[in-house]
Amino acid sequence: QVINQAQTRAVGSAGSIIGAQWQPGRWPMKAALAFKNENDRVLAKVEGSYQTLTLMMWARIDAIPGPRSTLLLTEKPKRWVLNGTLSPEVLEEATTRRANSAVQETRWMIDQEAKANLNIALVGSKNNPLAWDQYMTENPVVGPSEWGNWSALAVTYDTVKNQVVHYVNGELVDAQPLKKSLPILLDYLEIGNLSTWENEQEQGVNFRFYGAID
Repeated sequence: QVINQAQTRAVGSAGSIIGAQWQPGRWPMKAALAFKNENDRVLAKVEGSYQTLTLMMWARIDAIPGPRSTLLLTEKPKRWVLNGTLSPEVLEEATTRRANSAVQETRWMIDQEAKANLNIALVGSKNNPLAWDQYMTENPVVGPSEWGNWSALAVTYDTVKNQVVHYVNGELVDAQPLKKSLPILLDYLEIGNLSTWENEQEQGVNFRFYGAID
């Protein structure tokens, strides 16, 4: 597990490590999780909807092996059934919360061009269930010259200031107005990867992070 260090522990759960291994981190006696294999990931829960949200991590990107490299994403409750972690009662409650939320999924990633991207999925139409609002940095933030080095990556989502702001190593690198000002439902989180169904794996669906997260 990754122990939840929040002052109010009720804010979220501990993180359950799947596959990823501990290794030396940013300095001696400091640990980090290494993500090397296709299924390495961390599962966690943070209940509730949020008008303002900051996501931040120390990450060492060693490569971007696919179309996107996942930092953190929220997921449909049914996808968590893949991990055997939800009882039928909990699944029903979580599905009801999701049905009452305009925001369905949130994905914070680095794409193949090394740009940071916050994707917000909203309830779409009958033919297109999800409508994605994308907030991508104009320029690369962790290109090949930064691979193998630690970077402090952060993004803020703020319905009060009506903006999304990306940061790298404490410096503001991109700010964009919100397309729609809606609270984000978190609930079920996956760090460093996405749990995939067998048919998705056969189709080559790949969200893996390759490197280390402190």
